[in-house]
Parts: sequence; C-alpha cells; structure tokens
Amino acid sequence: MTDVQGKAVDITTQNSEQINILMKRIHSVHIIDYSNLIIPLTGSLAGYYDWFPAIQAAFDYAKSKRAKKIIFPDEPDMFVSDVPTFYSGGAKPIFEGQGHGVTILKGINKKALLKISGGPGVMSGLIVRDIGFKALPGADNLEIAGTCNGKLQNLRFYSGESGILFHNENPGYFTEYIVGDDCVFDSACQQAVRYKRTNGNDSFNGSGINDSKINQYEKETLAKIQIDEGCFPYNAPLSGQFWLRCGTPIIRNENTNRHVTFKGDITLECVPGNYSGVIVDETAVKNVYHAGHVLAMSNQFQFGRKFFLVERVQLNPDGSVSHWRKPYSFELDLTKGKNMIDVSLDSNISTILNVLIYGANYEYSYLISMYKNRTDNNGSLNIISEQRTFNDAKYGAPELTYSNGRLVINNEYFPISGVRCLITASEIGGRSPFRLT
Repeated sequence: MTDVQGKAVDITTQNSEQINILMKRIHSVHIIDYSNLIIPLTGSLAGYYDWFPAIQAAFDYAKSKRAKKIIFPDEPDMFVSDVPTFYSGGAKPIFEGQGHGVTILKGINKKALLKISGGPGVMSGLIVRDIGFKALPGADNLEIAGTCNGKLQNLRFYSGESGILFHNENPGYFTEYIVGDDCVFDSACQQAVRYKRTNGNDSFNGSGINDSKINQYEKETLAKIQIDEGCFPYNAPLSGQFWLRCGTPIIRNENTNRHVTFKGDITLECVPGNYSGVIVDETAVKNVYHAGHVLAMSNQFQFGRKFFLVERVQLNPDGSVSHWRKPYSFELDLTKGKNMIDVSLDSNISTILNVLIYGANYEYSYLISMYKNRTDNNGSLNIISEQRTFNDAKYGAPELTYSNGRLVINNEYFPISGVRCLITASEIGGRSPFRLT
C-alpha cells in the first residue's frame, strides 16, 4: 500500500483507526499535501502564492493512481500562473472545494483557471463542486473539453469572460451531458455559458445549466448564453434566475446551420431602468426552442422573434422543426399602406390570432384564423369576428389578408407613425410532414 505521496506503507504496523484513515487518504488526493511546491509571488501580488505547480502535481498523481477525489483546501487566494489541467480518456474524479466563498481560484494572466478534458462518449462521472473562480477580464474560468456526463455543482464565477466554457476542441471531441447545477454567475462574469467549437464535432447534447443565478452588469455587451458558429446544443438544460439591467439579449445564437433546443424554467427580474430587450438576439439565423416556462417581473424583456416557448419540440432529418408552441404575443408599429407581418405560420397549422390595432382615437379588434398549406406558402385567412371598432380618427377599417405565409394589414389612410398592433396567437393542428406523434 502507498500513501498520498506514493511512499510504501506497511499496514501491519498500523492500528485499525490508522488503517481506516490511510484508506481514505488513498482514495482522496489533497492539494495541500503538495504545498511545498507553491511559489511566492512578487510585485502587486507579494504575500500571495502561485498554486499552479501544487495543483498540477496533485492532478497528475491522482490520475496515475486513479484517485476518486481531489480535495482543494480552504484557501480563498489560490492564484494560478497557468491552466491546471486534468486530461483522461476515461472516468474522472470528484474535484471538491470547501465552499465557493472559501476555496477560490484566481487568475494571474488571461488563461482559464481549470480545464478538464478528454473521453468523448465515456460516462465520466465527473463532479466539480464547492469552488469559486475569479478569472481576469477576457479569460475563461472553467473549461470542459470533450468530456461527457458530469455535474458542476455549487460553483461561483466572480469575474472573467465566460463562467463555463463547453469546448469541442480536438477532432472527434463532443461535450455532452455536462450540467452546471446551482451555480452563481456574478455580473462581472460576462457570459455564464459559452459553447465553442474548434476542431471537434458540433454536438453539445444535454450540456447547460440548472437552477442557477445569473446577474447582468448594467453596461454588459455580451449575452449570458453564447452559442458560437457550428455549435449545436440540444436537449440542453437552461434553468435559472436572471437579474437584468440592460437590453443586451440573454441568448446569442450564432449557429447558422441548425436550430437549437433547451428545456427548463427561466425566471426574469428586470431591475428598474430605461431599457428593453429580447431573450434571443434577433439577428440570429436559426431559432431557439425552449420547452418549459418563463416567469417575469415587468415586461421590459420580451421573447423576440427567435425564441419559441413550446410544449414539445422535434428536430427533423431535413433540418425543419415540428413543435407544439405555447400561446405567444408581440407588438409592433404600423405605417401607411401594406404592413407585412410574420406570425410564424407552419405547414398544416391553423393559428388563431387576436389582433388589436390602435392609435389616438382609433381602435379595431379582430379574432381571425390563418392557415398555411402543407406543401407551400399559400394559405388562407378568415375573420371570425370583429370585436371592436372605434374610428374617430377617420382612418377607416384596416384590410386583413394572407400573403406568402404572412398577415398583411393594409390601410392607405394610416399616418406614417402613431398606430400600433398587438397580436396574440395560439396554434392548433399538427405539422405535416414530420408530425409530432
């Protein structure tokens, strides 16, 4: 038998209590046991230590002995000059701190504070828990590259560019079912989650965050959930509380090839201020489909046109999406003449719309149905009822028609500005082809 430093131990000379302690130590590697390797820092960091050599030595020994757990000390100033990296093509240990306010990794330069990689397709059993991270501005905190099946629990990300970086870095890499659970992302941490692809596959199946707390800085320019080009998160958890302080979107989807799907409950609280925004950046080419619920305090943040809240969703072989969408609404300005409005009709779907058109001394309300054909963009529009008319402005009634999958609201007497339209929609029917069963 060997101890944590790899030295031979004769257990016949130990009593039962000592043997029990020794067995536990063999299955756990303590970074503090390598404290002789820490290096004093100088300059503005004089009085602190570089823990990178000690952490990396503990990682290497733990890997060589297939240790079950790596234990970080109760040290709130664990500065690292390089990236402590644990690479393994197989099972991963538990990385355990003493609490995210007690064990804190801190950056000296613009590098990640912890990287765990390798083993795509292997149910790794990875757990990282009870650790805080303070990366420098522009640096990542925790990078998971090509590892599958793990939990990131009770972590706090105080600063840096990305909190959790899911990275398909090398050929054949995919990062799946890695879930940040009950994590905290402070406002100085610009992105809670980033999906990045360098040379790996596009799949991030099941990787995301659950029950987390995300704060937004009042001048933030980066989205809290960043999906890079070529990244495909699907069946991914996205559940947490967002405190919003500016109009920067929550999700930025730069994938131009595939729609993405998330699940979970999102709660939004908009801190009072003169701003408004949307959940998903509307410059996105592809949509974000979210199966779950959204609860909000105030209406400063809307779904936008690229966020679909659904009961069910199905990604089809041809790249299309079948879904049962929950009721949705949006509001927009109308102008003189024809206003072409995309109400997101789908094949073989009937959509019931409550349409309110209003301005100063002017209000028309309709209940209408729209239908899009199974195989093309043709379809129909029927006015079920005219619910209210008020025309003291003398613009006259608007004309409602169907054109190429869109609702057209036409009135040549509308002013250039000053008339708005509020639409609430509910879908009925099953998409064809690729119906939901």
